[in-house]
Amino acid sequence: MTMTEDVTGFVAAFSLRTAPAELLPRVREAFLDSFGVMLAGSREESAQIAARWIRSERAAGPCAVIAQRDFRTSAANAALANGVAAHTLDYDHFGHQSAVMVPCVLAAGEAKGVIGRELIEAYIVGVEVSALLAKGMGKEAQELGLHPAGVCGSLGAAAAAATPACRASRRGAAPGSARTGRGRVPRAGSAPRLSATCRAWERSG
Repeated sequence: MTMTEDVTGFVAAFSLRTAPAELLPRVREAFLDSFGVMLAGSREESAQIAARWIRSERAAGPCAVIAQRDFRTSAANAALANGVAAHTLDYDHFGHQSAVMVPCVLAAGEAKGVIGRELIEAYIVGVEVSALLAKGMGKEAQELGLHPAGVCGSLGAAAAAATPACRASRRGAAPGSARTGRGRVPRAGSAPRLSATCRAWERSG
């Protein structure tokens, strides 16, 4: 199994129902902590500048921008504006991976009507994938100015948005009907080496 197959299998198959019991409390703490940091950061000038620029884009959508009251926009723009708010105070979890992931999954959730367990599963997937990739980045990459949060976080966010629940539209196929590029979605306990560890969360709490 290649790393690409491992990651895509994990994205398609991860479920909290088969995850370690100790995972959810750590995830809850990390998500709420990051959400609080995003709320605090939304008052900073950098977050206000980003929100004003997003407003000037006039992109319609259902997703909230925290720094601007009563303002909604597209999922991509909301994730960008809220991502600035989440990162601006530099207090976020996992080498800044949560600053990318929380705004992403909230925007995807609002756009697709995803809530609760499925939203948290998407968050876990994104953090796990981005943390795995960040761990694999050599010092040479960072010496070139490639910041793990930007490089690996964006790929983790793509993984989170690609989870079956986030891919299914409000009127589209049910999450369980999603497919991978190689056929049916693997059963939750069948493959991914990535999901067997959830190592990113060992550093939480």
